[in-house]
Amino acid sequence: MNVLSSISENTILYMPDKSGKPKIRKESVAAFWVPPSNVAYPVTAYEVTNEKIEGSGNLWNHLFPMEDSFR
Repeated sequence: MNVLSSISENTILYMPDKSGKPKIRKESVAAFWVPPSNVAYPVTAYEVTNEKIEGSGNLWNHLFPMEDSFR
């Protein structure tokens, strides 16, 4: 199992690059977080914990008001 397999297709990563824009959707996050390389690094441990996430409103509709069909 690789780390990217645990990421949702609808991921939004707020870790902006020089452009100041978030990485939206899995393929954009993957390109930023795991750039292409021919070097393999073994993952010797990987732990996932469930965190409580709170918020108000609908961020997806705020970012993409016309893309209701994607969800």
